[in-house]
Amino acid sequence: MGMIKCLLIFLNSQVLTALALPKPPADLEGRYDILNPDVGPYGLPFIEGDIVFDPLYQTIEDVETRKGTTNTERLWPKNKRGIVVVPFYINDQDLDYQDRVMAAIRHWRENTCIVFKKLKSADKPINHLNIVRESGCWSFIGRNYGQSSGQKISIGNECLGLGTVAHEVGHALGFYHEQSRSDRDDYVIINFENIESDKTGNFKIRTTLTDVPYDYTSVMHYGSKIFSINGEFTLMAKDPFRQGLLGSRKGLSFRDIKMANIMYGCIDSWTGSCGLSAPVCHNEGYVDKNCTCRCPPGTSGDQCQEVTGGYYPDLECGGNVTEPTVITTPNYPNTFLPETQCMWWIQAPFCMKVKLTFSSFKLIKRMSSSCRFDKLEIREGGPFVSGHTYCGSEIESGQAFESIQSEMFLWFNGAVEMEPGFSAHVSFINDPDC
Repeated sequence: MGMIKCLLIFLNSQVLTALALPKPPADLEGRYDILNPDVGPYGLPFIEGDIVFDPLYQTIEDVETRKGTTNTERLWPKNKRGIVVVPFYINDQDLDYQDRVMAAIRHWRENTCIVFKKLKSADKPINHLNIVRESGCWSFIGRNYGQSSGQKISIGNECLGLGTVAHEVGHALGFYHEQSRSDRDDYVIINFENIESDKTGNFKIRTTLTDVPYDYTSVMHYGSKIFSINGEFTLMAKDPFRQGLLGSRKGLSFRDIKMANIMYGCIDSWTGSCGLSAPVCHNEGYVDKNCTCRCPPGTSGDQCQEVTGGYYPDLECGGNVTEPTVITTPNYPNTFLPETQCMWWIQAPFCMKVKLTFSSFKLIKRMSSSCRFDKLEIREGGPFVSGHTYCGSEIESGQAFESIQSEMFLWFNGAVEMEPGFSAHVSFINDPDC
């Protein structure tokens, strides 16, 4: 009886452990290269993975403009009252599906002067967005006038996150991808060796400088591994501490919102209606519908005049390491908090290499051959060379790693508050090849 009781306790603990785990992250969210079919609607081709290229309303010159289209005919027009109205119809009766789509549309509506008008099936005009649940996530660029059944946007089953729906609506409003900008090489590295040979055209620079600075957090930015042939990064941030921001699908960034409000004349309209009470906004801030300054992250004050930090969020933990030390996950040896992310850029002195020796390592184990929850990536070649990923108990106590040259980069992602993480000693050793 005692053995049976122990077995039941063990099984119950396993069930509770399983229940404590969140659902695996949506690895396909935003992976248009995997989700989308080879050919778009009406047999039209895709460019950049999820943009439908329509030669009837679009030319190559149209797409070689800037982040947002400069073709005013592609923008949704103002009505007689001077209001931009985008009619839309959700071609699916599932209430959960409708709620998810509506959340993204409200997100755009609440942050711009654009009015989205939901239509009933019986009163659909020619020029409207026809939101369908077809295969994958895709959209046309801007308004495609003259389509009798409406302009299709596909929000497939794997595309229902707020940011992904907002991304496709962004295309329909006239947005191209962030990494297509002509200044992108100042901010990201394209690893063409990791890209499928017939997909390299999707990384073409198509757009000139825009009216707002480049934005790693843009909802219109590609993710790190899109079109990857080997599971390695195809896009790497030149500021390695910003790598985790690429492909954000949490929602519109400040610069996404500002760009839309520039494209559609919202800021000019708001400023004009404010008259003499319109404030002068600094540091990328702009006048909003309340006649106040909307300020970017890292600024404050009535006119955004106070700089309190950077545009991007600070690292939760980690940073540059140039001296021998011990690095640990936060709160070690106790469990770290959920959704913890840390990065360490370890740089050895001249003619020396990095040696990283672990005293302990315990994360959630692999599932389906991948580290779906907790993981540590060790880049022995430095921040701009892909490394190897570890989880579970795959690194033994006393196990050491050496950098190839003078730099090593660590990227830790902890999804669940369950395991203690790791502790490792950083030291520097002579480089025999120097």
